[in-house]
Amino acid sequence: MTFPASCPSVRGMGARAWVDESIHLDVEAGGIYVLAAAIIHEDRDLDDIRRQLRRLVPRRQVRLPWHTEGEGARMRVIDTIAELRLEHVVVIRAGVDPKRQERARRKGLERLVFELSQRAVAQMIVESRGPKLDGHDRDLMAAQRGFQAAGSDINVSFARPLEEPMLWIPDAVAGAIALARSGRESRYYNTLIDTLYVCAI
Repeated sequence: MTFPASCPSVRGMGARAWVDESIHLDVEAGGIYVLAAAIIHEDRDLDDIRRQLRRLVPRRQVRLPWHTEGEGARMRVIDTIAELRLEHVVVIRAGVDPKRQERARRKGLERLVFELSQRAVAQMIVESRGPKLDGHDRDLMAAQRGFQAAGSDINVSFARPLEEPMLWIPDAVAGAIALARSGRESRYYNTLIDTLYVCAI
């Protein structure tokens, strides 16, 4: 399985990518499935990034509630992410049948893994969806290794956003892209645009 070459951004080995999704099924032209990866190169201080993210969490909450917050809070999150100047790779699959979300995810992950391989990503940390669905992602990576596909050697692990603030970044990015793609709100996307590589499949 091959994809066209994308913009190269290789800075050295050892980069990590945190991955999350956003799904909008109430779109006239069909559902939208978005996978976003925030790439962190080995020269960045992860603890400092986590501290910056935790400062955005409202009192009496334990994580960034992107999906339930108002425009002002969302804009503060997006502004902070933009200031971090990370690389974000986003894969969009449109026209998604609500009954075939796993197929949309599988196709999206195949492309995402390819794109991450072009950026020297060695490890991918994906938001856990529970043992059964995480198993589907593991099976996909095993199949990719069998095909010797680009990126099949990326190490994949799973984490929960309550325990790993880095996952809050792709959650917000994916949500921002989904809102823009569905025609609801483009300010968040426009703020991030210089840090994004977006491909539709």
